Amino acid sequence: YRTKMLGKDSLWQVWRAQLLVGEQIESAALSRLKLWASFLDPDFKHSIHVARLALQLYDGLPGKRPPMDSEPTDPRAILQAAALLHEVGRSKKEKNHHKATYNLILRLTPPLSWTEEKLRWVGIVARYHRGALPRVGQKTLMGLSESQRQGILKLAGILRLANAFDAERDGRIQRLEVHEQNS
Repeated sequence: YRTKMLGKDSLWQVWRAQLLVGEQIESAALSRLKLWASFLDPDFKHSIHVARLALQLYDGLPGKRPPMDSEPTDPRAILQAAALLHEVGRSKKEKNHHKATYNLILRLTPPLSWTEEKLRWVGIVARYHRGALPRVGQKTLMGLSESQRQGILKLAGILRLANAFDAERDGRIQRLEVHEQNS
């Protein structure tokens, strides 16, 4: 055992080299969330399409800046996850499924490299993909700083718009571009 586990060609080094690192961990976390959503979402193809559209909108927005300390650390990943999960509440009920989605996401164990806070942000963004706009004092927004609230609501707005572009659930709109225009 000792000879197999020591040295630069040891099994320990082989095993260690196969561990996920960096972006591979994020990709595995997202894959886990996608798999979970695919079992609950009755039209997961729609959610994948909305996620693609939401990322196109996000990537086209001008003025991206690094997040401040209290803001979500990876807003693009939060948006992508929220878009993929935004319809899982339909497995519980059709009416107010956005609220059921939020509750289902909150009950999840965060995937590797994710925090409960990041998963909560995903839940909030998915919660506001439809229905009434968030108001100050709502339970879902309690405990968030003003900059966190603004960042999350911006992502929810992007998801809302992307979802509207596939309202017919036919995937007709394939590509979105954002252009900055001075008036």
